Amino acid sequence: MNIVEGSYFKLPGMDPALVYAMNNTGRIVTQQNMRFLTDADIQEWNDAVDEYHQMIVSGDTQ
Repeated sequence: MNIVEGSYFKLPGMDPALVYAMNNTGRIVTQQNMRFLTDADIQEWNDAVDEYHQMIVSGDTQ
């Protein structure tokens, strides 16, 4: 198990959408590491960020 996977890792001042994506994908995506990720990895990350924003808009934060 990856350190981030299944945890609620958060750094002060970090965008909650990124924290959500980290917790759901088990990875941190940055400009520096994107070149090492597959298109599917990046899509999974983007989907998780979008899912977070949809939950906020819908009020479903549970």
